[in-house]
Amino acid sequence: MFDDSVDLVVWGHEHDCRIIPEPVAGKQYFITQPGSSVATSLADGESLEKYALQGRISSTSVNDLHSTFYRHVALLTIQNKEFDLMPIPLRTVRPFVLEDINLADVHEEEGLDLKDPMEITKFLKARVR
Repeated sequence: MFDDSVDLVVWGHEHDCRIIPEPVAGKQYFITQPGSSVATSLADGESLEKYALQGRISSTSVNDLHSTFYRHVALLTIQNKEFDLMPIPLRTVRPFVLEDINLADVHEEEGLDLKDPMEITKFLKARVR
């Protein structure tokens, strides 16, 4: 995708946080995708826990770390052709909870009247609270 003069690609405007630089197969560069530090859409990835790590990350441990770190910001330092990306823990984040509700199941389990919009609204408001 990029030529060999590129060492690091910062991929923006994506929801998923993949901040640990990932090597690109057959290329000499890495890609980091910071994502957003807050929930910006109603996507499953936005409801993940927000974790972070302080310290250096080696490219050999990249694959193991992606399953552990979901959302954080980072400090990128560049000197000549070398770079270091240090993830920084978020101290506060806006909570984001995502849940699927099948009203047909609720109808069977709790006797919800699917023809009564007020009853459905009352049920859904109670679930949100």
